Amino acid sequence: MTLVEAVAVLTVTLAVAGQAVSAAASAADRARVTTAQGAVLGAYRVARSAARTLGRPASVVVTADSIVVRSVGLADTVVVLRRPGPGAAGVGLSPPAHSAVFGPSGLAMGAANVTHRLTRGAVARQVVVSRLGRARAP
Repeated sequence: MTLVEAVAVLTVTLAVAGQAVSAAASAADRARVTTAQGAVLGAYRVARSAARTLGRPASVVVTADSIVVRSVGLADTVVVLRRPGPGAAGVGLSPPAHSAVFGPSGLAMGAANVTHRLTRGAVARQVVVSRLGRARAP
């Protein structure tokens, strides 16, 4: 094998390896964003369910650092769910913080829709919460 052939083989090998590393990094980003999306979506569903099940308001607070669901009573407040926020996995969250309160009927109190955008690298996902408190991942 000549030096020119060796350089050509090395160049092709490095190009293929570079693409494999890039694909693996993209897959890891996709997995982290999908996991964070599920955590945010699940928190809204847990808050809605807790409000209906316990018959008292429940609040959900989503920040980059934490996701917390609380059942709010007159004399006490109970933490129903606490988990790390998307930022713990290196996933960006926009808006950086949002809270919602669900009434005992399971409907959100207030009149605002919100779209959480979760991003890492070139991967982006959304969680859309209606003013009634219905959460979905489009």
